[in-house]
Amino acid sequence: MRYLATTAMLVALSAPVLAQQGAPVELGMDATLSTSLDSPHRTGFALPASRIRIGFENSPSVSIEPAGSLELSKVGSSSATILILDVGALFHFSADRTASRTYVRPFVGFGTSSVSSSSTSNSTTNLRVGAGLGAKIPMSNRLASRFEATVTSTASSGSGAHSELSLSAGLSFFTH
Repeated sequence: MRYLATTAMLVALSAPVLAQQGAPVELGMDATLSTSLDSPHRTGFALPASRIRIGFENSPSVSIEPAGSLELSKVGSSSATILILDVGALFHFSADRTASRTYVRPFVGFGTSSVSSSSTSNSTTNLRVGAGLGAKIPMSNRLASRFEATVTSTASSGSGAHSELSLSAGLSFFTH
């Protein structure tokens, strides 16, 4: 929970400063197909939006992007909650916002999960580090499609690190 408070505070403090620079803010959501690269093997698909993100441009070729996802599930008397919050930096290979642009996105964040049933309860928080390679393709002046391949490593206390490969497709809406 300490990580959640710290991340929320950093995003809250940085958002007004970055927004005052007059650059467009990017609001986006992505559908994602992901698969684990180690045991136990897991594959997931989330549609229409597995992740919500907001990007603040520092310059035409660099932006800071907090992103998050929340998953809630309940089966009988068992329930699970998974929260993921990341902060990434997009480094665009071109500064021209009117053309298709490729980018790299290193990121760091954390994931927390809580699972409970009528007889047991378990909660964990894990560090996440990864990088993505993607493309933004303009559809209009304030709308773009976005495609990305991402590799994420999650450090888990007690059970080591786990890696995941994800492919995402999404939409980005720009404030101006």
